[in-house]
Amino acid sequence: MEKNKRGFIVVLNGITSFGKTSIAKEIIKISDENYYYLAIDTFATMANPKHLTTFESYFSELNDCISAMYSAADTFAHLGKNIILDTIFLDTPEYPIVFKRLQNACEGIDIVTVNVTCSLDICIKRHKDRGNYNENQPL
Repeated sequence: MEKNKRGFIVVLNGITSFGKTSIAKEIIKISDENYYYLAIDTFATMANPKHLTTFESYFSELNDCISAMYSAADTFAHLGKNIILDTIFLDTPEYPIVFKRLQNACEGIDIVTVNVTCSLDICIKRHKDRGNYNENQPL
């Protein structure tokens, strides 16, 4: 590998059950490039459930997990490693504008963003297949 060569980041952005993980696994399987896979789901499980008792505490802890994930992506990219980042960008009053945070955390790193979507029927089927479908919960 060239000295000082930086990796790049491919961001797969979309809500749960839209197929981001499946796409990431397929990219890793067929690509000649070496990718490291970082997923918000993995980082979110690092939060202590005892501290996720309110809406505010959930988003505060998730915020910390996202910051850690972005720092990890930046570290890998500066080591010359390519990253697939499986995440979701929310823009609500309770949640910072996270894409801007990613750009700031990974300054000088090339970032490509892919917005992953699917039909509502497929999303519901994926939720049901996973056993986490609740018809009263918005998707």
